[in-house]
Amino acid sequence: MFEPVTDQRQYLRIREFLAEQIEHGRWHPGERLPSERTLCEQFDSARTTIRQALLHLEGEGLVFRKDRSGWFVSFPRITYDPTHHINFARIVELHGRMPRWELIGIGRVRAGPRLASFFEHRGDLDVFRMTTLCSIDDRRVALQEYFLDAEVFPDLDQISHEAPLTDTLRKHYGVQTEQRRITIRPTRLNEWQAHALGLTPSAPGLFIRRLKVERSGRVVEVDNEFWRHDIIEFSIEK
Repeated sequence: MFEPVTDQRQYLRIREFLAEQIEHGRWHPGERLPSERTLCEQFDSARTTIRQALLHLEGEGLVFRKDRSGWFVSFPRITYDPTHHINFARIVELHGRMPRWELIGIGRVRAGPRLASFFEHRGDLDVFRMTTLCSIDDRRVALQEYFLDAEVFPDLDQISHEAPLTDTLRKHYGVQTEQRRITIRPTRLNEWQAHALGLTPSAPGLFIRRLKVERSGRVVEVDNEFWRHDIIEFSIEK
């Protein structure tokens, strides 16, 4: 049993107790934790103290929030080597999980100065902006924005996008892209990003930007990805 404590470290004690319960299988991945009100009664603590303990667990990737649904135990992370040029869906399948991509929208837009700089382009540049949602086991885990040079990939909005994007570009345009640079940093998801992933605004996330080139070394694709922070871990082997 948890014995109530009254000092300022109470939230750490609660965090430790809940973490041990998760580790020992009291709640399984994807299972909902007791409500904050129930936890307040169980630990004889204020709601702010319970929330602080849960936020610590969220920061560690042990639990996650669903907007208006409560707190849930996180699933095991997907191990990913970003230096390998392999489709992420295949990596997910190797972990025994089920990936799925959903096309949200695609359209031709004029690139702003910052986006154009990633393409190393001066002057006007038209790109196709494609937005997708990535799910693992029917749980939305990433919002992805792909920006592709409209000169290299004309009529991109007129073709089927059922296959992974790299396969589509190779099949329809004969272009094999390769990753030149990858940028990874922690972030806070804005309202639009969080809503798409079923999270609350300002939830912790992971931002990944990829610059991809075709055979001559020309940048033809810029990907901006916004991931739940508890989905992937990076492991690089030499």
